[in-house]
Amino acid sequence: MKHKILIMAVLLFAILIGGIGGFAINSFLYDKSTIVKTERKENNEQFGEDDEKDDELSRQGTIARIDYPLIDIYFDKNKNYKVTIKEFGNSQEIYKEYKDKGDFFQFNKEKFSILTVPSGRGTTPKYILRVEEENECIKTIDCIEIRTDF
Repeated sequence: MKHKILIMAVLLFAILIGGIGGFAINSFLYDKSTIVKTERKENNEQFGEDDEKDDELSRQGTIARIDYPLIDIYFDKNKNYKVTIKEFGNSQEIYKEYKDKGDFFQFNKEKFSILTVPSGRGTTPKYILRVEEENECIKTIDCIEIRTDF
């Protein structure tokens, strides 16, 4: 019985010393001055403003993020498209609407950004954005702010 207690005490002591030693070594090896900050190149003035606003939102601890909902859609120049923004909960009244041929949206999709919040986090969006191709819905996304340059 005494041998078991002695073995347990030695093991506990070894684990304790190992943990303290690992913590001490890690704090000496980890040098905070080696963190590399990358610089963003501003290709477009609006992207620079969006990056600044996104950084500001991150510092404030908010879950809102800037999104470009039209970027991942290919707009065929021969088809008609409609981007509709409706107030959340009021599905009949249109807040803003953009109708045009696909080439307009294809060349201006970087000028359209929104502020989004992840769904299911207890947040209620202010608007619902809907993208239609020839009267068929191809994308729907919740947002709290719409920003356009066209």
